[in-house]
Amino acid sequence: MNAVLQEVTNTNDSPLIAQGLVHGYEGRSVLAGVDLALTPGSVLGLIGRNGAGKSTLIRAMLGLLQPLSGSATMFGEPALKISDATKARVAYVPQQPEALAWLTAGQMLDFVGRFYPSWDAAFANNTLERWKIQPNRLLAKLSPGERQRVDLIRALASQPDLLVLDEPAAALDPVARR
Repeated sequence: MNAVLQEVTNTNDSPLIAQGLVHGYEGRSVLAGVDLALTPGSVLGLIGRNGAGKSTLIRAMLGLLQPLSGSATMFGEPALKISDATKARVAYVPQQPEALAWLTAGQMLDFVGRFYPSWDAAFANNTLERWKIQPNRLLAKLSPGERQRVDLIRALASQPDLLVLDEPAAALDPVARR
């Protein structure tokens, strides 16, 4: 996966910057020197076939994966060492959310909400109700689409400055996608 670096005047304002990211699996290169910079307010969509490196790029840029070489920054901080304040500005929905499956949807949202100073509990509760997800159901007992929707609620209720979605509609039925 290759990308072009856009000029950003103040790197502390840029939500994400990747410089020379290289990564591979089992001798196969999936990131080959990716340079990329997001400007505030921009929207970026990654398009490519399965295995092209989209999720790997996202994970490397968010500091969830250490690349073989290169670097990534989030709001001016090294992605592998971001502060709690920067973490509170970012929401990430992975392709297959599996975390905290032993909690109910309501418990998970309540727990996670405590880490975000801008958490919108009313939005979380109203959206659970609107999407007909019972807050007292265990996440492990929800369908993949319901788990995906709860994770979308979690991400949006945090009111992030940077929202990263990795195939957020993959597990959703056509009605839920709308």
